[in-house]
Amino acid sequence: MWRKHASVGKRLSADADAPPIHDSETPDERPSDVIPTILETYREMPGLSLYLHQAVRLFGLRVNTCRVVLDQLVARGSLRRTADGQYAAG
Repeated sequence: MWRKHASVGKRLSADADAPPIHDSETPDERPSDVIPTILETYREMPGLSLYLHQAVRLFGLRVNTCRVVLDQLVARGSLRRTADGQYAAG
């Protein structure tokens, strides 16, 4: 069973065995464009802690783009990495 995630326009699977979601980022999207959205999401959901693959789905980014943005936010002190690799509010 498939459902469409309204905020990013991707199909998300209700099954754990479903095929992976393919990237749909547009070539002109810049990592700096999504930083405010990511920071606001963490502000709105105290205690939010995401693995990279979860952040990719939530923010609708390519894996590499998402990693770069999240690592920039960690370097700035806005986010932190937990011992198990999750990105959490700094």
